[in-house]
Amino acid sequence: MPDNQSTSEFADERALNARLDSILKSMDGKQVFPTKHPMVGESKAGESNVVTTTVSFDGKHFILPSMVGGKNLMEGNEFINVARKKGLKNYPAFDDPKIASAVSKLMHGGVLEDGTFSYELAKQNF
Repeated sequence: MPDNQSTSEFADERALNARLDSILKSMDGKQVFPTKHPMVGESKAGESNVVTTTVSFDGKHFILPSMVGGKNLMEGNEFINVARKKGLKNYPAFDDPKIASAVSKLMHGGVLEDGTFSYELAKQNF
């Protein structure tokens, strides 16, 4: 336990990490995005195939890809239009915005080109 953390804070952090790990494991092998995500770019950051962000609709916090089909769809919030056309029910959604944000970050590197999630690939990044 870090010196600057109380026992209660440490326990809360461990419980949150266990919950996040459980959520990610439950997504393993499932198609989390109904869109295609080919690898693109050779920048300083390396190759990437998906960039995620969280948005809220009707009290739910959705994880949506803002890069689809190798194209950045952030401009004009085009990624939201794509998600609505595909059906928001086809994307990960959470009641808690903090959980949605944390899962979104931890998913990085774990989304395959067909939109399926790989826990093992994502785990390499956290």
